[in-house]
Amino acid sequence: MPTNNGNFDDLPTGPCDFTSVNAFAGPYHGMTFSGGGSILAYANPTVPCDSGFGLTGGTTPNFLAFNNTGTGVHQDGSRATLPETITFTGTVHNVSISAGSSSGAQLTLTAFSGPNGTGTNLGATNVAALGTAMQTVSVSSGTGIGSVVISTTSSAYLVGIDNIVTS
Repeated sequence: MPTNNGNFDDLPTGPCDFTSVNAFAGPYHGMTFSGGGSILAYANPTVPCDSGFGLTGGTTPNFLAFNNTGTGVHQDGSRATLPETITFTGTVHNVSISAGSSSGAQLTLTAFSGPNGTGTNLGATNVAALGTAMQTVSVSSGTGIGSVVISTTSSAYLVGIDNIVTS
């Protein structure tokens, strides 16, 4: 069973907005990503800039960012939106992420047996109302998790994900 620990901080410091990046796909520490999330910096003192997400409690400098408002447009014109699917190399039994939202979004983390959100929905789902302080959202399954899907029902959101830990 692989252990994946990803906080995106071993990647080059990201920009503070979406206009100079595209969606992040990986591979990264035994994980691949599909969706609209981009690696942004909480703040980048060399520019200087601030992502404007207002999140606390994550590890700096980087996080995986989503923004479905007018400013969440990537360099290639695609949108920085949820859902985001994380597929693991092999299966894991526990997945936790740190998540926060300056817009008060509700986040859902759902586990699937197969890659890319396929296979059986394992019934391991966690729904959390987010605030600016990052909080841990986790799912577990004795069967083995091949992927998780991060989604929201919020109509307008800024969401940040950090510190992905699996076992």
